[in-house]
Amino acid sequence: MNARQRTKINAFVASGQHVANTPSGAVLTRQGPRFQILVTSSGDRTEAGAYYEQKSGQELHMGGYDASQAPQRSGDTEYIMTRSGEQRVTRRWDAASQDYVFTKIGKRFYGRLKRNYVVQVPVRVTGVRKNGTTYTIRSTLPVAKLGVDRVELPLNLTAAQRTLRVKELVRTQLDLTRPLYEVSKESWEYDASSDGAWIIHEETVARHPDSGAMVVALDRRVGALPMSPSELPFAEHLCKEHS
Repeated sequence: MNARQRTKINAFVASGQHVANTPSGAVLTRQGPRFQILVTSSGDRTEAGAYYEQKSGQELHMGGYDASQAPQRSGDTEYIMTRSGEQRVTRRWDAASQDYVFTKIGKRFYGRLKRNYVVQVPVRVTGVRKNGTTYTIRSTLPVAKLGVDRVELPLNLTAAQRTLRVKELVRTQLDLTRPLYEVSKESWEYDASSDGAWIIHEETVARHPDSGAMVVALDRRVGALPMSPSELPFAEHLCKEHS
């Protein structure tokens, strides 16, 4: 922290201004148009915050939220709890657009979380049989087989944005204009005419509740969107445990 910031905080303390919580959960002190963030929205005390506590003798309330918590869901809405015990909505499922709509705090929260994607690209396989005749088939090829082992993105993207970013990441690591894989008399080339046939799965790592072992599971295929509880018949009669 530089001398200018210390001078500003000294002025805040001398003026007797109280700290305030922002809607995002951050803690700041303000004097007119001037302000200084003392605790970030994720609950981390800044250097300025530590200096403010030292000069004012006042312990700052740690606002924000625990970034490691698992979001809770109620119907079409996901939310997190702030350190003050308040529920804050992070995103809502929009049936019209068939995608999530993120709140401001949700973009920050999910932006810190990463998820790995398992990708297969569409290919055209050509080869020669033992009798000398040729064949051509369409298939898909896992990019992990080609040395692309990590395709990781933050969770604050829409489905369309994720698909676009995944393809961009793969294309930066693979030359799709050349054969991707060759074995014996068989050649696997990227099938540009089937660009929409990419298979992209979300990969989740979780702990097994009984054994405690880490388990890797593939969630839904990207583009195969979940059904919203509100779209189910008699949704209001669903048990709470299943909503």
